[in-house]
Amino acid sequence: MRLLRNIAIFSIIDAAGMAVGVIASPIMTRLLTQEQYGAQPLLMSVWSLATIIQFAGMDSAFIIYSARKNQDRRAVLVTTTIIATIAALLVWLFFSAISLGTGLLQSYAGVTWIELGGFLLWILANTLLAWQLQLLRFMHEATRFARVTLIGRIASVLVALPVMYVLPQEQRLAAMFYTYAAFAGLSLLLALREVRAAGGQPFDSDHYDATLTQPMIILGLALMPGALTYSLCSIVDKLLLGAYSGPGEVAILALASSVASVVIVLKLAFSRAWDPHMVEWLATGDPKKYLPKLQAAVEFIAPSILLVTLLALSWSDTLFAIVFPATYSNASTVMPVLVLSGALSTLCLVAIATETLSGRARYRLPVYFAGLSANIALGISLIPKYGVLGAAYGVLAGEFTILIFWILVGRLLLGNLQIEWGVPAAWASVAISAVLFYHPGSITGAEVAESIIVTICCVVGAWHLVTRTLRKLRDPRSPTTNTI
Repeated sequence: MRLLRNIAIFSIIDAAGMAVGVIASPIMTRLLTQEQYGAQPLLMSVWSLATIIQFAGMDSAFIIYSARKNQDRRAVLVTTTIIATIAALLVWLFFSAISLGTGLLQSYAGVTWIELGGFLLWILANTLLAWQLQLLRFMHEATRFARVTLIGRIASVLVALPVMYVLPQEQRLAAMFYTYAAFAGLSLLLALREVRAAGGQPFDSDHYDATLTQPMIILGLALMPGALTYSLCSIVDKLLLGAYSGPGEVAILALASSVASVVIVLKLAFSRAWDPHMVEWLATGDPKKYLPKLQAAVEFIAPSILLVTLLALSWSDTLFAIVFPATYSNASTVMPVLVLSGALSTLCLVAIATETLSGRARYRLPVYFAGLSANIALGISLIPKYGVLGAAYGVLAGEFTILIFWILVGRLLLGNLQIEWGVPAAWASVAISAVLFYHPGSITGAEVAESIIVTICCVVGAWHLVTRTLRKLRDPRSPTTNTI
């Protein structure tokens, strides 16, 4: 039951972090101008392109090598850590030189040199921190992970708000970036300590395996085109929206994404706990052991997609009308679409096991390119007419396409992941239909009463889903008993 315990811990810490973010959003939108509020997602969108090569593909190589039989996992940990750290520093130095030397990023996001400097320091600490957090995840150290995250995600926001409040308007964005950078640095120091306390020695040269260096780098380089394409899938909506409409519309999309993140906390918690366990199950090489676990995960996630989507549809208008300024009202129609997109992408965490099993990256690029193409095509078609909502539909199209292609790879092209997708597809289809055609009050004519009824049904459905899953896990005849 370790997986369920870790999911619970990650859910709590993610919920706390997101709650702070959502509670802070109404304050942030008043402390910052709409252009300032939109600058951060624009800067992060550009940096996301560089994050593809920030670890030289070692984040994926770590997972694939750890899933192999008879592989020394300590050697994998140390070798990937050293390569990833060197690569991260080189990528950050190059990105900083280009950003500070050309002024292009400053002009694109509408920030000052001081603000850009704070952003660069923040992403440096965050990048190094991200690798240490990955190590804690794969060491099954959810509690230590939570302690580190509390400082980086929660304390930083709580301190940044009063600092911004006492400063003049033009200094607030810079204050936010430098505060975030300081707390990211503290989190990094704590993460290094926690990894060592958990028995990990990521920089122990005695366990560095030089024979793994070349094949790992080759594998990492092979994964980069696909990773770059997927990164574009996650940011092209903001890039297109910024090009067509400017930072103001990007701010609306960023706010909708922030609020949507509360509803899709299941995805983040599940992914952080899921990947380490999946690697261990796949390392057995026995389909009778890992397929029932993967199937159980799919059967749990699929109904959850509909539940979170209906909740988002039911309360988005009310939430944005009460909590946020009127200039962000369009975010209420965008948020449910982003919730559905995130929920669908959770299924990909299971479907992508086909690549981990094969140990090859041949299909990653075409799969993500198909998703990127769908995202761009729909975005270009809809953003000029529908603005931020068109960008959100582009995100949904991209995630749906990626999921379909990973399923086809697992069942037909590689044939190594024979999961039954019929019922999950039905749940997803109903959720998509709800986003496209349903609005609170469209059935009964009473918006609030209907929202309350839908919420009660979702709570009952969630309770039934959880209890059914727990019964299945506790059933002594179930192949997943005492393994999840």
